[in-house]
Amino acid sequence: MGEQNENISKNQYREGYVSFDIDELKQIADEGTDVNAEAYGYIYEALKNTSDPNIRRRGKKIDDEYPISAWEVEEMRKLLDKAEDVAGDKQNPHFRYCMNEMRSILDWSSERHWNFRWAIILGVILTIIFLSWKASRNNDLIEKEQEKVTSIKDWTKSDTTIVWDDISVESKKQIVEYHYYNAFNNAKSYKTYMLMKCRYDYDKEIKNAEENANKADTTSNKEWKKDFQKKSKENYKNAEELKKEYEDINSMNFKKIQKAALEDAETPLLIYKGEKRSVLKWNIFFILLIPLYIFAERPYGYSISRHRAEAEKLGGLTMLAYSISSMLMVYSRSIKDAPDIITKYSNGKVVREYDIAGNQMVAARKIILYIIAFAIICIISCLIMLYSTIQGLRRNYNWKEIYAKLKEKRQAK
Repeated sequence: MGEQNENISKNQYREGYVSFDIDELKQIADEGTDVNAEAYGYIYEALKNTSDPNIRRRGKKIDDEYPISAWEVEEMRKLLDKAEDVAGDKQNPHFRYCMNEMRSILDWSSERHWNFRWAIILGVILTIIFLSWKASRNNDLIEKEQEKVTSIKDWTKSDTTIVWDDISVESKKQIVEYHYYNAFNNAKSYKTYMLMKCRYDYDKEIKNAEENANKADTTSNKEWKKDFQKKSKENYKNAEELKKEYEDINSMNFKKIQKAALEDAETPLLIYKGEKRSVLKWNIFFILLIPLYIFAERPYGYSISRHRAEAEKLGGLTMLAYSISSMLMVYSRSIKDAPDIITKYSNGKVVREYDIAGNQMVAARKIILYIIAFAIICIISCLIMLYSTIQGLRRNYNWKEIYAKLKEKRQAK
């Protein structure tokens, strides 16, 4: 293995530069007066003229002094061996300096190196933590919905007749709240909920019918008048159908109401169970992806040199994601609470009150910013890890060769 020069930094290999002057080598070789002129010529050729024809045929033009394929590694090795053979003064300090560095580059290029990024792994771990929390939350929701289904099955049979005038609905919100808090208490409660929906739609159609009839009476445009009258008749017709639907619902017996309630309650239960399965699958996927990513990101040095530009872009994207997330978090922390509400009375009394609504808005803004910051890191990290794993497995391992060796072992047995 080549003896490494002391002034070579650890990042030199990944950044792809040499510490000596390449043009100076060419000048010495061209002049031909130095005892090592021919040797310097071979070193220069090793840096500049080891272009893999297979890569060039694919149209890839990579301007890099480092070898970018196994073929180029071997070509560089041959040229350096020639340089060593023809050198007139093998112990010349400058010659040894150049040769040691070139041998170090050659050794680094022909060995595998860990190339994964901890920032990407951290982002995916955060994703796994979020998915685990989501799965736990889904468990709570499934348990709650399952209890609801069980309670419906345990309903006691009772009279569920309801009078039309007993149903009064002021808003859609009232129906939603009733459905959430009361609808599944018993059969009569659920029938009330169904009739509330029907009565709300009926009242809405009657209101629209009256409004359209009024517009028809007041407009002077004959075409508009006909249109409003047509719409009014349609509204009244819809209202009659809803009244009939109301009567059909009200005539439902206990078993039919119980069946409708079970279908209603089982819908979110199935959704939550589906979400849980999906979340668990993604969680397992990312848990398995991390070690696969680490395994895939162990390329040869020449592969690192070959894909240096891509690695810089991915690294820049990762840093950008963390930078934006950090800025969002800092900005979120800088948002001040809403000022207190100060009321001054005529008698000189001053009352200071905490602005609950204002501070709720501030808290909501902070939470949204934190969620966005968290999501940016997780999404970018997962996408980069997935891409890097696929590319790493494709580029860094010769699967035909691996398969052939495994086949040989099986046949040997």
